[in-house]
Amino acid sequence: MSQKLYQAEQRVVKKQAEIQKTQNQLKQLQEKLGKLQEEEKVLLAERMTALFTEYDVTFEDAKKLIAQTKEGGSGHVSGTESSDL
Repeated sequence: MSQKLYQAEQRVVKKQAEIQKTQNQLKQLQEKLGKLQEEEKVLLAERMTALFTEYDVTFEDAKKLIAQTKEGGSGHVSGTESSDL
């Protein structure tokens, strides 16, 4: 086998290994993302429940508050904010 052919084949093998490694990392990240998204749903539900029980807000008000905090708010309802509810 010529030296050039051997070197080319080595580069192909190396690149295939790199592709496989990247695909594995992608799969792991997709799985992690899925788990985090599920956790987020649970936490949002817990938050919604807390708004209902602690601040006696309506479902619509709770949805608005959560949407506002997702857009960049602090997520904390202060004493003055809660009295406005």
